[in-house]
Amino acid sequence: MKRLTAALGVVTMAVWATAALAQGRNFAGTWTFDDARTRMPAGSSTIRIAAGADGPVPNTSGTPPMTVAVDSTSFTWGPNTYKIGGTVSLQDKMRGGTIAFRAAWKDDKMVVDELAAIDGPVVSTTSYYLEGESLVREYSKPSSDGSAPRVVKSYYKRVK
Repeated sequence: MKRLTAALGVVTMAVWATAALAQGRNFAGTWTFDDARTRMPAGSSTIRIAAGADGPVPNTSGTPPMTVAVDSTSFTWGPNTYKIGGTVSLQDKMRGGTIAFRAAWKDDKMVVDELAAIDGPVVSTTSYYLEGESLVREYSKPSSDGSAPRVVKSYYKRVK
């Protein structure tokens, strides 16, 4: 009986720890752009993200809702799907050509690196993470003159 109680205690702790660690990664769902929280850098235009929606959803920003999905092997942000685990995936872009991406979890952030080539250097990094009730998309691109990188944060609200 003591062994059974000890075993159940270990299993309970393992399940609790797994759930606690996964909390920051639970941003799958439908999100809409949050104009009120997103500050655009000087000289920038408003970010608009095109994505399809599964029916009418209230949206004050005028941007279609963004569907986000995460499973054990992939991360989907709107129309883009990335393989998780550091594997390079290729995507065709609307202007022609192919771009290489590498996606992986870093703590509670999904980090997607855009590469200059399949084995090339990182051109830009986009991190996705939760900040309170908001989903944050943080885009970072190194400057060409060696100064601080350009960082733009976009905030999204979960569609209820």
